[in-house]
Amino acid sequence: MSQLEIGLIGPGRMGTALARRLNAHGARVRCELSGRGAESRARAEAAGLYACGPDELAQADLVLSVVPPGQALAAAEAFSETLHGTTAKPAYIDLNAINPDTALKVGDIAAAAGARFVDGCIVGTEPRDGYEGPWIHVSGPDRDAAMQLGEHGLNLLALDGPNGAASALKMSFAAVMKGLQALGAASYLAAARVGAEQALMAELERSQPALKHWLEERIARMYPKTYRWVAEMQEIADFAGPELGDGMFSGAAELFAGLSADDDAATERLDALMAAFPPRTWEENGGEDGNGKG
Repeated sequence: MSQLEIGLIGPGRMGTALARRLNAHGARVRCELSGRGAESRARAEAAGLYACGPDELAQADLVLSVVPPGQALAAAEAFSETLHGTTAKPAYIDLNAINPDTALKVGDIAAAAGARFVDGCIVGTEPRDGYEGPWIHVSGPDRDAAMQLGEHGLNLLALDGPNGAASALKMSFAAVMKGLQALGAASYLAAARVGAEQALMAELERSQPALKHWLEERIARMYPKTYRWVAEMQEIADFAGPELGDGMFSGAAELFAGLSADDDAATERLDALMAAFPPRTWEENGGEDGNGKG
């Protein structure tokens, strides 16, 4: 049996952690590193990634796209341009936090270049010792191609649905998880405007202690991720539409953009939040950081 060859688009923390797990279970992961900084190159080398050019990346059996949601379409277009010049026909597995309509656009781009397309998503943070996850959900008529990843150390779950079903799952799950964090952060900051923040926390402790504990855990991990969540919440807003309250998620995107800005207002908001929800270190987060996909 020949070794499974996997191409990785997006050697961030999640992508390289997946690659490390795949390599440890008998696959070989290749990645193009042109234009990447020293940190990305060092991370890729530590994960055992095989550096290659775009043509060689296209020759992989499976190609995984693990990029910020706002880059998913551009990543597919760039890869498809390369694929047009080859005879390779890999399966292109999009694992990004995008809404079903965006996923279908990615699928059209991949199919036009001759690739099979698998709609996928990642639930959880990057794989590491002592952590069971993450869980990768795939859907669509070519989802069986992705199930090979389950034979090489990853948790694969096939959804009985068309392309877009896995992306819909990610949007719905992220709407709850990140939406609640946005709600908690915004509520705290609003209370702080009139000096009611301590009373708010005390009331949560009295009447909703489980919710207070959850917010303390999650908001403490949120700070380095907010810039990544802006596009994701916009994708969720597009997915929900006006009939399902898209404004809630557009508002969350605005909140995360405001927390990510390089200005005095963002600093003031972050200082206020961090006083109540002190940021966690990498170890305290259980290995999760700002590039996590949970």
